[in-house]
Amino acid sequence: MLDAAQFLIDRNGHYTVIIEASVVAIERSIQLYVEASGHDIPGQSHTEVYEYGVQAGLFSKDVADRLEALWQENRSESYYRTGIAGEHRVQTIYQLATKLHEEVVNLTRTTDCLCSD
Repeated sequence: MLDAAQFLIDRNGHYTVIIEASVVAIERSIQLYVEASGHDIPGQSHTEVYEYGVQAGLFSKDVADRLEALWQENRSESYYRTGIAGEHRVQTIYQLATKLHEEVVNLTRTTDCLCSD
């Protein structure tokens, strides 16, 4: 996901798709951590994954609430065209997704991540 987002960033366009890919990368990174911590994740909505992150000890409830608000403000508004997916928004959400993913991979010391394939 992050590779696809970077590809589009390099070509300066498709901001809505970049935001969508970045948010999905955040969700999958949290899911990776939760599962690596021995917790089960049943099928969930977009925002439930943040609560699982709290339960697994990845971050606090405050951070989960902020990530959910970020999802609402960036992914949902851009996807449904009620907000504008501008370059600054794209860069910020992509950088957050990249940093969170790197941190989760480091914390789990996993080889299960397919991001480098």
